[in-house]
Amino acid sequence: LREQYITTIPATTTEVARRSCKRFSISNRPSQDCSSQDLSVLPALFNDIISLNLANNSFPIIERFPNNYSNLHTLRLDKCAIEKISVQALISLSNVRVLDLSRNRLRTIAFGRGNFALTTLNLSHNSLRYLPDLSGLRSLRVLDLSNNEILTVIPDYLPPNVESLRLAANNITHLGPWPFLTRLQELDVSFNPFECDCPLWEFVGWAESLALFQEDTLPCQRPKTAKVEKTMITFGQSHRMCCLISAHPKPTLWWQHKLKNLSAVRLTEKLHDSGRIEFCLKISRIDVVDLGVYRCYSCSTVSVPMTLDKSVIDLRLMEKICPLSNHNVISFPRSFI
Repeated sequence: LREQYITTIPATTTEVARRSCKRFSISNRPSQDCSSQDLSVLPALFNDIISLNLANNSFPIIERFPNNYSNLHTLRLDKCAIEKISVQALISLSNVRVLDLSRNRLRTIAFGRGNFALTTLNLSHNSLRYLPDLSGLRSLRVLDLSNNEILTVIPDYLPPNVESLRLAANNITHLGPWPFLTRLQELDVSFNPFECDCPLWEFVGWAESLALFQEDTLPCQRPKTAKVEKTMITFGQSHRMCCLISAHPKPTLWWQHKLKNLSAVRLTEKLHDSGRIEFCLKISRIDVVDLGVYRCYSCSTVSVPMTLDKSVIDLRLMEKICPLSNHNVISFPRSFI
């Protein structure tokens, strides 16, 4: 009995479970339907079964599958209240082409480095917060990860030969191009809280070049407007103000006061790890002539300037945002004294 799954489950249990199932054939594919039978034990299979439907049962933890499950080509486990499925269990499904694990309670899942034949994988409507490492699934063509809680996409974790990728309705805010996905034909990233920064527009440009979607089908959030802060100062104080720019390629930057470019005062420029540029203006000693509205400009050859207006004494921020068609320069107000 050591080679049988029933070493941990009485034989009568799996047999009873199987008796509640129906055997049929579709297009010469021997199939077994055990859906909605209130099962809590994985049933044994009839002979020669290659398609198994276990949907709408209850298998919270799956450590192993019965041995003959390795002969399956299609396995449905949707709506089974699954919270955990072990790597060993998944590796044993060496011949499964279509695997449906949607509408469960999975928070994590790992496939290891088994010899998988998977071509279609449905993980939608779970509770995944991080993209699982699917890079070893080289046969995978259709992947559905929609309606999870995924925060970020690590490109190296994507299956290299995927043709259809669904990431809709997650918590993704940033994406970059994936030029290595040369077979990709369908992409759905709708209903994510994207931020309209420059890397996102690089992603959009890449996706549009492959005719995966149109720009106007990708709603996103403009950079949040900074709260207006009132700062009381006295003459003779120093004053520093900064604007944060995300742009590709790097734009021309300058500060302006009373329609004059401030090239003769102290300007500093710093590149952050995120790729954003912090562009600061420092006034060493404030005098009457320094009062008024200051503007931080960022401009490239393919985008109109954007301004951030600030009053030195009573900080008032009036942000002029470029239209969505101007993707190359996005300004982010940061902190101002």
